[in-house]
Amino acid sequence: MFLENERYQVVHMNLKTGTKQTHTVMIKISYYINISGKSTVSFEEEVEPVNEFELLEIPAGVEHVIHVYKMHEFLWIKL
Repeated sequence: MFLENERYQVVHMNLKTGTKQTHTVMIKISYYINISGKSTVSFEEEVEPVNEFELLEIPAGVEHVIHVYKMHEFLWIKL
């Protein structure tokens, strides 16, 4: 955990190549900001590439899967 209070969380993560993680954020909207690496995020039957320095919004209550193709460093912000 990087920062946290009652209104938000900011998490800094590094994921290795080949990592696949499934998440569902029930209450908060999530934002992924890709700092480096290459990955996709799948949700609601869509696959979104997330390039370096791009931001992707995941609505509350939506299951999403992160698939890392190249060592991936990102910030995960939950509001």
